[in-house]
Amino acid sequence: EKLKMTIKNPKLSKYYLRFLHSTFYILHSPILYLVPLGLIVYMVYLQLTFGDFLYFWHVQPIFGAERSGTGIVLLPQVIWRYLKILFTVPFYTYSFWVSVWELGSAVIGFGLLVIGWLKKVRSSYLIFAFLAITMPTLTGTFSSMPRYILVAFPMFIALGLIKSRSFKILLSVVCCLLSGIFIILFTRGYWVS
Repeated sequence: EKLKMTIKNPKLSKYYLRFLHSTFYILHSPILYLVPLGLIVYMVYLQLTFGDFLYFWHVQPIFGAERSGTGIVLLPQVIWRYLKILFTVPFYTYSFWVSVWELGSAVIGFGLLVIGWLKKVRSSYLIFAFLAITMPTLTGTFSSMPRYILVAFPMFIALGLIKSRSFKILLSVVCCLLSGIFIILFTRGYWVS
């Protein structure tokens, strides 16, 4: 149906053909294949050196960040794990507040993506941001999530589309306070995120 409408309208068909041509050009560009080629070369290196194509995945638990290296952990399982932490770990411990910060940053990230979707941010941007936020959780933890969500730039577009002046002032105050707290913790040798 869309194609019939496009053919009837010469202006639309011009844009549609230009889109098809640019897509065809991108798919035939050798630059597109550099990323998978780099991953394949690295996996072959791991196989030759360590005897495991997926060594980068299987070595995750060794780093001590409580990541899973045996399989993929889905997002609902990670959320359930963090809810168990929040309900079983005493609130006056450092690990409780780290869990609150990691879970909170993930919830805020996904919430800003929903706001971006409601504000009609470009869908390709939202898909990229969703994958950028979701991929680190496949190891079973929200550890370092505040760092990972920084690449999800559509969140910042969504923040810019919020018109409330009082919200922006409140957000600035909260961000300044959190920044000060995290700088103090980091300079004292604590793992912030």
